[in-house]
Amino acid sequence: MKNKLSIILNLAIGVIGAIGEAVLLRQDLVNRYPYKVMGPLSAVYAGIGEWGLLISPLVALVVALIFLRANQDYLAVLPVVVCPFVFWLLFEWFFWQSGFSAAMMKHPQFDQYTGNSVRQVFIQTVLMLASIGLVVGWSLARLVRWGTHRFNQQRSLVGSY
Repeated sequence: MKNKLSIILNLAIGVIGAIGEAVLLRQDLVNRYPYKVMGPLSAVYAGIGEWGLLISPLVALVVALIFLRANQDYLAVLPVVVCPFVFWLLFEWFFWQSGFSAAMMKHPQFDQYTGNSVRQVFIQTVLMLASIGLVVGWSLARLVRWGTHRFNQQRSLVGSY
């Protein structure tokens, strides 16, 4: 019982966090500056956002389920670290498939952003989200460990009467 409770809680923390990260990354790519005002690249960013919202949390969940028997703390951490990196892989794959040339990626827009500079902004966002996910996921996993330990202690005390 005690293992099942912590597994469920840690997995829920990780998956909810991964979904939240995917929603944030999708929102950036579809509706925020500089992605939305990049001319013909805007449609590519929007496509990345839509597909990433669907694919990255699912891959993060599958990775967590693969490591189900590992340390339970990892179940809260793996999805929130994997999800942004899957989004980044989709980002790179979309541009590799899009046919935009290197010259087009270096062409500045009205605000001097280029496809390459926007790519760097996205990479920074991914690294930031993965880092925050690591810290928050690990902290919550430790809290779950402490809470389930206390819960099991209380249950054993009540059961001894």
